[in-house]
Order: sequence, then C-alpha cells, then structure tokens
Amino acid sequence: MKHNKSTCLCCLLAATVIGGATVTTADDAGNGASDFYAYYTRLEYDDHNNTGQYADLIVKIGTDGRFVFCREFSYLPYWQPSETKYFVERLLPVTGDGPPERPDAINKCSYVRLIESSPDKIVVHWRYAPDLNSPHFTDFQRTYSGDIGSYFADYAEEYFTITPDRRVTREVKKGCYRLNEWNDPLNKITQILELTASGIKVLSTTQARLQRQTRDPVAGAPAVKQGVESPALWMRFDEALSAQEDFTKESVKGAKCRIGGVASYWRKGVSGTCLSFDGYTSRVTVPSRELPNIRGDFTIEAWIAPQEYPWNWSGIVDHDLDKRAGYRL
Repeated sequence: MKHNKSTCLCCLLAATVIGGATVTTADDAGNGASDFYAYYTRLEYDDHNNTGQYADLIVKIGTDGRFVFCREFSYLPYWQPSETKYFVERLLPVTGDGPPERPDAINKCSYVRLIESSPDKIVVHWRYAPDLNSPHFTDFQRTYSGDIGSYFADYAEEYFTITPDRRVTREVKKGCYRLNEWNDPLNKITQILELTASGIKVLSTTQARLQRQTRDPVAGAPAVKQGVESPALWMRFDEALSAQEDFTKESVKGAKCRIGGVASYWRKGVSGTCLSFDGYTSRVTVPSRELPNIRGDFTIEAWIAPQEYPWNWSGIVDHDLDKRAGYRL
C-alpha cells in the first residue's frame, strides 16, 4: 500500500480505491504452511520518504523465485528466480517525468494492490498513467472543462493472476472515455506467461478489440406521437424502445444527434423512454446546420425530473455562438 504526500487528481482517485485494503506483511505471510503467498513490504529503494511503510508487493512462489512489484520501477513487475531480474514487457507505451526505468518519478499516479491471495491463485492489480506529460496532468486548471469523464482515459489497469505452477495471466486495459467500451470484455490485451528459471516465456498474446454492441430495449411508457402545435424542433428520446446506440433523433428534420458523455443512460419516461443525465458529462448536441431558423418569439418546453437539489445553475438547453451570443434555459 502506498500513500503519497503530494495531493493531485490522480492521488485522490487512487485513494478511493485502496483506502480499505488489508495489509499483509512478510511476517504475516511466512506464518502459514504454504510456500505460495503474497505480502506487502518495503524494499531497499530510497524514494525520500514519499511513500508509506508497505509500498512494495512480492509474490513468493516456493523456492523457484519471486514476482516483484516495486516503487523503483514504477511497479512494472519483474520475475527474480535468482539474482537476475526479468521484467515483463511494457504493452502500453509510458512517458513521464522520471528515468526510463521509472517513468513516474515519485509514483504519484502508480500503485499496486493485492486483490486475492489463496492457495490456488494470487491476483494483483496495477494502476498507472501511461502519459504523465499530458496537459491533464501538467496543466489541469487550463484543461479542465467540467467534463470529468475526459480524465478516465488517462489511466491504465493491469491484472496479474499468478498460480503455483508459475503461470501468469496478464490482462491489460487502457482507459476509455465511454463506459460501454471500458466494460467490453474483449477490449483488453491478454497474455499468458510462464515464469522459468531463465526468464519469462510468453505463451500467448491476444490483442484488444472493440465489439459493436447494442443495448437491450427499455420498457417505456406509451409514447406521445403528436404535440399540441407543430414544433420547430422536437427531441422525443424514444429510441430506447428498441435496441439503442449512442444517438437520438430530432423528430422534425430527423437529424441524428450524438449523446455525449461517458455513457447513455436510458430510462422509462412519462412518454416512451427518456434520457438520464449525470450532471457532469452527459449532453445531446444538435448540429448547427439542423437548427431551425427562428426570427421571432419562441417557446422552449422540457419535461424534467431532477434527482437531487442542484448546487449551481442547472442548464437544460444551451444555444450559443462561441459563448458570445445565444440563450440558455
């Protein structure tokens, strides 16, 4: 377990994940009869007290060797059957503010945690930021636009499942903005490794690929088909009555409008189905070429159901020209 003294966005995100972890030390691990175990420790690497007492993690595999995740190498694991260290291959390129062997100089955005430890398998989770030179890290104040979802893609997750026969299943997931892409079971690199006396043997590598998936229909209410008057623009949000994608249609001109944000949250509505907005990333954008050319007075109507009391202005419709002219409801 690692505790950084510096405070930044990535540290706060990490803290929410590891705050409830249970620490197993070398003394605790050695008390059992098994010679296959994992434990937190602190290896001899001076990081100027930037981390806590149990900042490194070791998986001991009998007398064959140990699989090590340590601060000195930003937690890129290595297999050590003797004095020699054999590192796993970097499957995602990493750049940062440190030397090549430790691209995250003080490991402010890198950590490991022990997920499972049993006689049959040990699972270790490694989280890191592949591009620490991104403006999201170097100039957060300037790049933050209110869409926190844009930062989800800045991190990568790796899971190592290690078994007593020295086999390792490695799963690598690159961060995604869209939740459906992140949850796609095929959107990950999978490697099968064998830890030998002379190094690490790659038995197989399966590359990540995205599936084109549609989600199940939503059981909506009877849909209203006609308005009181003929509208100039009408968003029904009834697409979820059939298999959905991340688009909705404007009903007057039939313009296809993308649903922005990390996910499309479809729900049952008063009429047909509706969209739920997360308050951070969700939005529907009508292309400017599809907007009605209104010269006189007009009325905007919306059916909304706030889920909580807003602490600031809560926009429903926003139409502007580079923030210099327009209107907002």
